[in-house]
Amino acid sequence: MSQGCWHGGLASYEGLLQILLADPRACAHVKKMVFRGDGQPLSNEDLKEYFDKDVLFKLLENYISQPRGVEFNAARFAEVYNTVEAALLNDCHLVYSLAPIFSFIGSDSPIRLDDASVIRLASDADFAEITMRAPGIMSGMGKVKWIVETESRISGVTGVGVPSDLERLEDILTAIRLTVEGGAHCKFLFSTRKGDLSAASAALLSPAHVGNPSEIRSEESVTSLVDVFKNLRSKKPPTLRFALRRFNQAFERTQIEDRLVDLVIVLESLLVRDGNQGEVAYKFRMRTAAMLGDGESLEYRRNVRDIAKVAYNFRSSIVHGTPEEPLNIRKKLSRLEIWNPADLTKRVESYAREALKRLLLSPQLGDPESLDNLLLS
Repeated sequence: MSQGCWHGGLASYEGLLQILLADPRACAHVKKMVFRGDGQPLSNEDLKEYFDKDVLFKLLENYISQPRGVEFNAARFAEVYNTVEAALLNDCHLVYSLAPIFSFIGSDSPIRLDDASVIRLASDADFAEITMRAPGIMSGMGKVKWIVETESRISGVTGVGVPSDLERLEDILTAIRLTVEGGAHCKFLFSTRKGDLSAASAALLSPAHVGNPSEIRSEESVTSLVDVFKNLRSKKPPTLRFALRRFNQAFERTQIEDRLVDLVIVLESLLVRDGNQGEVAYKFRMRTAAMLGDGESLEYRRNVRDIAKVAYNFRSSIVHGTPEEPLNIRKKLSRLEIWNPADLTKRVESYAREALKRLLLSPQLGDPESLDNLLLS
């Protein structure tokens, strides 16, 4: 066994050997000091800098758990080491994640969102892998046919629970919800190191409580989904982050009134950024009609204005603890050919969806002056 400096597999091999020899179960009489290029012994800082902690722990576990005598088994150590050498010597490693989509109907062909993300039909192998590695989170999987698969190259010192993969999945769900109505959601994200299923993690996510499924089957809806996702990944302005978060939270609510409150807040945060200057209710209904009715008939804009007015007042009565009588609400809604609060919430959801998509493409449209200019056009 060579002593010495940091180069190639030799340095990593000897660094790992030193750890093994320090273990109380390792051979007591095999004591060799490994040195850096400057002749100094390896320190804990050296190990942290050069080696992925998760890989080291797995290697130690695999090696030490094997039956062996008092003599150091160099052949066995080399066998275990070779399986993880690439991860040790590279600055990054590949992690892939799977997230089954509930309440979703997709295309039979894979939907490629970008180089690292695809929505595809789930296979028996997917279910077998998740069941084997995380059996406690498989409830309801019998209803799932589609799955999100993502890949990420991450730092060698990072574990398999990848925040970037979770953010990517959230953007995928947001893109689906901005493209079509419905309750598509994921209950968990399962991540594992490519080629090493022993290094895995599972993140639990909030389910949606919207009854009808999201359908992305037509060529038009697939194209729209891909475009929205790419815009979310590349153009998401800070001014939309709060609105997007509240839009997604609306899908997690179990009560219609709570969903309506979230969706009205989405529109208010987008269209009444100067709300501290007064006349919020008036700005809300007029600017909603101006943005969503741009290019539409006067009758359509009036209808949007009147629905926005009822929705805003309904939301205010809820948050201020003075809810209107159901009969009064139904009377106001029936004049607009809306028959119950659930239908009103669905209409406001469509307004929030359209406003978010337009502002995602053209953030400047949310400027108060630009919105007011639409009123004059």
